Amino acid sequence: MQRVNYSIAALLGDGISFVSGDEAYARRAFGHPIPFEEFAFLSKAVKRVGVSKRFRHAVDLFKTPEGETPAGFSVDYSLRDGGLLEIDLVRNISYGKNGVKRPTKF
Repeated sequence: MQRVNYSIAALLGDGISFVSGDEAYARRAFGHPIPFEEFAFLSKAVKRVGVSKRFRHAVDLFKTPEGETPAGFSVDYSLRDGGLLEIDLVRNISYGKNGVKRPTKF
């Protein structure tokens, strides 16, 4: 059985814009997979995409290479007023760079 993978990047198209100055930051999280149910909901609700202050701070603080998110953080999404999808980084040492879950001993 084949699976279809969904991501925030697949939402972009006509009518969806970036918060001014957030495009390069937001693109760092575009490859992170999201479940179909979330994709279906967001495809109807999102009008703009941006990042949180914490996202910007973490990327800048750790001097994260372009196109990546720093290790030690998971990517989180919040739908804000006016159809703003805000991408955030939440401290979580269970994740490596780019939101990949680190293997555990168990």
